[in-house]
Amino acid sequence: MNSGHGGNLRVLAKLAGCEVDQLLDFSANINPLGPPEYLRGTISRALDSLVNYPDPASEDLVKAASDAIGCDGEKIVPGNGSSELLFALMRVIDQRRVVIPVPSYIDYATAAERAGKAVETIELRLADGFAIDWDLLAGSLDGTEAVILGRPNNPTGVSFGAEEFRKFA
Repeated sequence: MNSGHGGNLRVLAKLAGCEVDQLLDFSANINPLGPPEYLRGTISRALDSLVNYPDPASEDLVKAASDAIGCDGEKIVPGNGSSELLFALMRVIDQRRVVIPVPSYIDYATAAERAGKAVETIELRLADGFAIDWDLLAGSLDGTEAVILGRPNNPTGVSFGAEEFRKFA
């Protein structure tokens, strides 16, 4: 039995031989404590709106984000989490090859493979603190591929500086 990406506590509990309430699932971005107390009233007041579908274009969200960061709303793509956007991105990009430093978030490779992309990995070494070897990465590129970099990387938690990335780019 495979639990998949996470968030399915019933399957995880069965695999672990314990009760659901004995688990904290860190593989999904779910707050095990639920919403904070200050938000509960807002949620309660909004229950009547649950009978309607949410705005499929997320117009209010896009406007708020574009106002907050000062960019054209046409450049903002809303989605139901990063995985949805990642899978959609892999389906629309022209690149046929995707380079991914690993270990990394498993859905990077899964999304690319499901979109028919060839996946090439570059090893992040424990001896280097899982830091990206920018020269090794650059040497594996010919300019026709997509490169996926997590910042911070999942599962290592290692990040890289903006200046390092600018120099690489």
